[in-house]
Amino acid sequence: MLACAVNSFADDGDKLANKLTSVSIPAGRGIAMQAAINNIGHAKGTVAVDVVMDRKGNVLVAIANPKRSTVRDKVIISKLEAAVLAMKFDKNKKAPAKQAGTLTYTFK
Repeated sequence: MLACAVNSFADDGDKLANKLTSVSIPAGRGIAMQAAINNIGHAKGTVAVDVVMDRKGNVLVAIANPKRSTVRDKVIISKLEAAVLAMKFDKNKKAPAKQAGTLTYTFK
């Protein structure tokens, strides 16, 4: 697994300043298409989203991990899960059929 900090998801004009603050995905995978998270609502805290991707980079599963999250608003969590499902990761033809990772978002 590769873990790194990423701060490229915030829109400077967005008062909520939603940010993807950490990524834990298999080595050799990058984020090809970011999640659109700037208009999901108002929250303060973190949401960790566990993801499963295929070889083509499609997100097959995106589920918030309540043990690693502090935001409890079900509407915000649902919208974030839907946004992460629309993400794309880099293709990797040599990868296993399914790979898992975690994306952690911080809301301020």
